[in-house]
Amino acid sequence: MLVKINGSERTVNFKEVYTRKIDREFNDILFKNTNASILEQGKDIQLNPTDIQKAQDFLISAMSDLTPEEVDMLAMEDYQNILGLVGKIKNPPKSAQAS
Repeated sequence: MLVKINGSERTVNFKEVYTRKIDREFNDILFKNTNASILEQGKDIQLNPTDIQKAQDFLISAMSDLTPEEVDMLAMEDYQNILGLVGKIKNPPKSAQAS
């Protein structure tokens, strides 16, 4: 995928597999400051929006050849596109998982 970082074009390469290690580190960042409690009608989990952003930034760096500094410099449109592609790798359709 071709993206712009501070006006310069850069080709981004992605990993094909979302590994257990990446998942564990993503969840460690995402849920670091989370307190979970079980209520009678379901689960109540409160997430810090900053932790969500940090976890997504980590995920992009872990699943691509972008450094954390390059992720910070992405235009928001490119960031969202990359996040969408990483999400598809992380959560492939059910038919693709069975293969």
